[in-house]
Amino acid sequence: MKKIFLFLPAMVLIIAACTSPPKSTTIWRVGSLANHGNRIALLPLDVRVHTQGVDKGKKNKIWEKSMNNGYALMKALPSLLESRHFSVTHQLMWSGIGVDEKGLETPMLSDAQMARIFLSMSGFAGSIKNGPLKHSAVPDVFRTLSSSSDLTLYSAQWTNYKHTVDGGKVFLKTLGIILVVVVVAVIVVALVAASGKGGGGGKGGIFSGMGRLFGAGAKGAARATGTVAKAVARTAGRAAIQTARVAARVTFRVMIENGPIVVDIPEGNLEPVYAQSELPAEEPETCNRYLGVYHGISPLRPVFAKYGMFYAFALVENKTGRIVWDARIFIPQGADTKGLDQKLKAVFASLPSYRMAAPALQ
Repeated sequence: MKKIFLFLPAMVLIIAACTSPPKSTTIWRVGSLANHGNRIALLPLDVRVHTQGVDKGKKNKIWEKSMNNGYALMKALPSLLESRHFSVTHQLMWSGIGVDEKGLETPMLSDAQMARIFLSMSGFAGSIKNGPLKHSAVPDVFRTLSSSSDLTLYSAQWTNYKHTVDGGKVFLKTLGIILVVVVVAVIVVALVAASGKGGGGGKGGIFSGMGRLFGAGAKGAARATGTVAKAVARTAGRAAIQTARVAARVTFRVMIENGPIVVDIPEGNLEPVYAQSELPAEEPETCNRYLGVYHGISPLRPVFAKYGMFYAFALVENKTGRIVWDARIFIPQGADTKGLDQKLKAVFASLPSYRMAAPALQ
């Protein structure tokens, strides 16, 4: 009998350990930002959603919450960057058009160049690990942006969801919590670091570009569900096969032994998912035919196989294509969100602060 009483507590502890919610993980690495300018261009947020065993209604809800999360995060990023003494010069659209703070639009990259950036950067983001940060990405494309900005920020938000017995209610609730936590974390970090901040100026044009990327217009992201359904239905079938094949052509080249790693995909390896004639008459700048993106909605699958929410960030020096900061946040499906705000604050606080060189002595 005594053995039974000793056995039962041990079993309870084992069961509790096996059923405890998975924990979130964060990683970040920082390179040198010495002697660099402080002008930053923002790439469209790389929002991707993949669901398994989910009905159409639930899939739309997950898409809508993911888009709302992404839109809120993008709107908070300029303030965070400003608090780090950076100045956002342009919001790039999927077509390669840049929108400045006055709302003026300038062709900056081709849609093929944008596709090379996203295929290469997502390949890099999906492979972020601990270890030295010695990577460069599509240097010839980022160099094209160097006349108007010094750095470019790539941001990704990927959702992998598998149907569970609760019908997705817990996951949807978690997405709502993440929305609040992410934005609060960004804002708090920005406010704490705001003393003596650089940058500034109006951001109305930048925000208008963001709104178009998320199908938001002047009403927030309310149009997301209808837009998602139409956009994904239009390109998902072709994109799933074609972009997977093209993404496999992304290369990680080591230039010298233990030296820099260049992530790239040659333009000749790209294939359009749909024809130029299929671009919509309204807001074609929110589309990219090489990626299958239509009205800001990407049919691409996450490059991260685990179930849950995945955030990735990478800051690229435009003159060289060198990645000078990266970060990853993974929130497993079913994870306990307690303490998540502190982890996110730590990640966003790891973004290096730009410091201008001291004036030369006379």
